[in-house]
Amino acid sequence: MVFAINPGADGAANSFANFKKAALAVGASLSTASGKPATTAAYGTATIPVAPTPTVVTQTVTLGTETWTSTYSSYPNSPGPTPVSAQGVVHKIVVGGPGILAFDPTHVSAAPRDTIVFEL
Repeated sequence: MVFAINPGADGAANSFANFKKAALAVGASLSTASGKPATTAAYGTATIPVAPTPTVVTQTVTLGTETWTSTYSSYPNSPGPTPVSAQGVVHKIVVGGPGILAFDPTHVSAAPRDTIVFEL
């Protein structure tokens, strides 16, 4: 997506047409450079690291007598799936009330094996 705020008139050095042409030229040069994503920014000497590529992982997790198989996309240096406990934690959420259309709490961070209980 290309944006230009207060561009000059067509034909001017700061026109939208010239801005778009320059942006397309940079994009074309980045996509043809050795078939790999570019690591140098188009402006100045700033270096931008290549985005990490996730890999699909299938892992078996065992905790006591419980075993789970999980398939997920993992980025380099990310932790594997690990259950917090065999039983999990019970999260209680109160739904509504007299004249109230809300959940309390509004947010929970549940882990594998946790249970969320909704109460009126």
